[in-house]
Amino acid sequence: MSSINPPLPPEDDDPQVSWYFSDQGESIGPYTEEQMLAWAASGRFQDDTPVWSEGMADWAPWKKVSPWLVPAPPVDSGVSSQSNPMPRPKNHTPDPPAVDSGGSGSGSMGPTASVAPPEKVPVGEVAARTRQAWMRFAARSVDFLLVIVANEILSAVLALQGKWVVIMFLACTLAWVFAEALFLSRWGMTPGKWIFRIRVVHEEGRLLTFLEARHRATQVLLQGMGLNLFPFLLIFNALAFKELMEFGKTSWDRQRRMEIQMAVMGPQHRVAAAAVALFMIILIAALMK
Repeated sequence: MSSINPPLPPEDDDPQVSWYFSDQGESIGPYTEEQMLAWAASGRFQDDTPVWSEGMADWAPWKKVSPWLVPAPPVDSGVSSQSNPMPRPKNHTPDPPAVDSGGSGSGSMGPTASVAPPEKVPVGEVAARTRQAWMRFAARSVDFLLVIVANEILSAVLALQGKWVVIMFLACTLAWVFAEALFLSRWGMTPGKWIFRIRVVHEEGRLLTFLEARHRATQVLLQGMGLNLFPFLLIFNALAFKELMEFGKTSWDRQRRMEIQMAVMGPQHRVAAAAVALFMIILIAALMK
């Protein structure tokens, strides 16, 4: 499908109305995320049906992008399994090219692949922004736990004591900057972000380059985590939380034109979150002895 040019962006003012799918060589759309989910549920198209949205570099199979679409509360989407013809938004004047209906979307979602974003957090809704802020804080806490565990293991193996334990902790913290950059540039998420279904992408819809991810990780460590040192860790976390509540984005994401995608946690993610929480309780209890 790489030889197929994507359709022209829709002229509708609503950014959600930007999804197309291929039906026997014809590009159908645009539709909202809710309508696309309703079409898929009704069997109108299949997992291997090529779909495209504004910001994607190329067509991709529905099964590749559907996990990142967050179902909205029940609304009248105007889509049903019996509706014919298909609903179209007002002022719709797209001119999409022909699409290869035989393509099954075998392309991989690699580092340069575009990523279809899930439903964005509604601007101005306090509840949505609060949830986003706490989910990001929880994901960052899981990653911080990895740094602590690495420090404890290395300190024990090397029999470090006193100030050397602190130095090892700082070394593990700095090493995490490069580890996080690798995770984000390859998958768009760290272990903590995977658990809470959070992905970091560029505003253009692509995954970050390693350099972009490293710059972001460094800025997060300095401005968002205070080098993981108390009491700076608590202070900088509180400031970052305040930024998310006011602007919906932190300063480093605004400056570097990055988007945070959030999707619904599946059963495996909930189990992983519960396991991490139990491990943290056991670790804290062991450290307090």
